[in-house]
Amino acid sequence: MAYTTLGRAYLYRGCRSDALVNLRHGVELAREDYLPWTNLSRALHALRPGSEEARAAHIGAERTASQALEKDPGHTIARAYHALSLAHQGRHREALDEIGRALRQPTGTHAGLAIVEIFEFAGNRTRALAELEAQLKRGMPLAEPLVAPSLAALRTDSRFKDLLSADGFFRPSHKNEN
Repeated sequence: MAYTTLGRAYLYRGCRSDALVNLRHGVELAREDYLPWTNLSRALHALRPGSEEARAAHIGAERTASQALEKDPGHTIARAYHALSLAHQGRHREALDEIGRALRQPTGTHAGLAIVEIFEFAGNRTRALAELEAQLKRGMPLAEPLVAPSLAALRTDSRFKDLLSADGFFRPSHKNEN
């Protein structure tokens, strides 16, 4: 997990090649764990959409999340990441069905970003924004939607900015004028 965490940090900082090196290494060390696969899949979806490597990572994420769900059908994070892997593959109806099942269970904040991403990828920006608000209220770190490459288009929507300022999630700093 250290490699995938480091890979995500590099990705969020814009260090693409360092991100991919670490994310790939995380998958090599834990080939049957859906979390490293999901993190690699997310990065490749943002950096190299449609590439053969991205497609393979999406399939790896789907396979490993499915295996986790076979062992524990109530594993909501695995279900959310399974839905995300489906969305990455353009299988939006299946992704929405799967995330619907996840949302009927307590999800905590670990799956919050994935939930928002799924609705955004499926073309339902209004629902993505509603889920973003709900996830932030549940305690999802604000940094995630602010830096996630997958939500770049969402961040340009005036409703995103309105949501963050209206609900007190984000207050721009003001220079001291004295």
